[in-house]
Amino acid sequence: MRLSILISILLITNIIYGQLSFVDDINIPVENYNQNFKQINAIVAKNYSHLKNKNIDIDSLYSFYQNKISEIANKEDYFKCLLTYFSKLKNSHTTIHLRDYGIKASVKMIENRLFLHKVDDADFVKLGVKKNDEILQIDNRPIIEWLNIQRKFVSASTLDGELNNTLWKVFNSEFKISRTYTIKTTNGLKTIAKKLNIPTEYSYSFPNNITKSNGRKLNETTGYITINSMTGNVVKEFEASFNSLMHLPNLIIDLRENTGGNSIFSEQIARYLISYPTRACVSRKKIKPKKNRYKGKLYVLIGVKTASAGESFAIDLLESGNVKLIGSPTAGDTGNNPKNFTTDYGISFRIPIRKPPQISFNGFPMEGTGLPPHFEINQTVEDFKSDTDTVLEYTLNYIAKIKG
Repeated sequence: MRLSILISILLITNIIYGQLSFVDDINIPVENYNQNFKQINAIVAKNYSHLKNKNIDIDSLYSFYQNKISEIANKEDYFKCLLTYFSKLKNSHTTIHLRDYGIKASVKMIENRLFLHKVDDADFVKLGVKKNDEILQIDNRPIIEWLNIQRKFVSASTLDGELNNTLWKVFNSEFKISRTYTIKTTNGLKTIAKKLNIPTEYSYSFPNNITKSNGRKLNETTGYITINSMTGNVVKEFEASFNSLMHLPNLIIDLRENTGGNSIFSEQIARYLISYPTRACVSRKKIKPKKNRYKGKLYVLIGVKTASAGESFAIDLLESGNVKLIGSPTAGDTGNNPKNFTTDYGISFRIPIRKPPQISFNGFPMEGTGLPPHFEINQTVEDFKSDTDTVLEYTLNYIAKIKG
């Protein structure tokens, strides 16, 4: 069973993200760095959708990085240079397909402070490091300073998206490196040196694809369905949850962890939630409501991780006129038809190629601007430490007030 799941995951990864490779496995001689970069830039210049609308001077960008690459004599510096080049394209669908090394832990940033969200690393656990502990420094730099240095290696369409994507680098890297973490625990400060030299497991690389959709009844009037990706069997999983909750007068759809997948799936799910026919912002096809569509009040939770097919789904629901959005702005990047390319030296990457870049039927830019919620609510440190979902609690209180 596990093998079949893993095979499915790898197939999805290769289709959506291209062929992922470790830097160490890519054989490219130093003397060919410039030629390889020239090929990458030529593909970007010819195909990238957003050069004009992002005011990118591709010739100047090429000249700047070509000069830098001419002075590089090792592979790690070369790939760091490529990462910064792709970051200048300002789009999270514009990335090199590199596998990561890392440790089993993840973080969450709240009120400009960085907290451990999951901790499965054996060394951390042995030293008493737990969920909710605060990371104060990395490599002897305050957290904000360290994150600002790392941002230059990250591709994103908005500043909020860039910061969110940078959080991944706290415990992961494209290179085998060591980091030192200063962590405030219940037993005092801990300084821990860790080697990032173990291939990152899938559950930490793409945590949103583990549970795609599940639902439950929160109270006598409100149902709740999370949709954490638009991949695999998400439509059937959604239908199973929806059928048991559709009779309730209020329904909450949680997209805060939905980083996307296939917009065909999101459009199929939308048919259960819209009241009137609408045009899908990605395919431009008419979406017609299902006969057993939801007829109550719909609330959709969004955040900076809501991206790609997850974000276009939120746009379709909003423009159907049948939803309240609650949370924080989305990633501002619905995709614009990303396509995978591979150079002669085996470096795989993807860029959006649809020209011109799309806007929704109601005029919302589907690139570079996060979809704003009707009510902007962010988790507080106090709520995080008490395992209280600030956004969900606000939504339930809002529903209660409306009912009253």
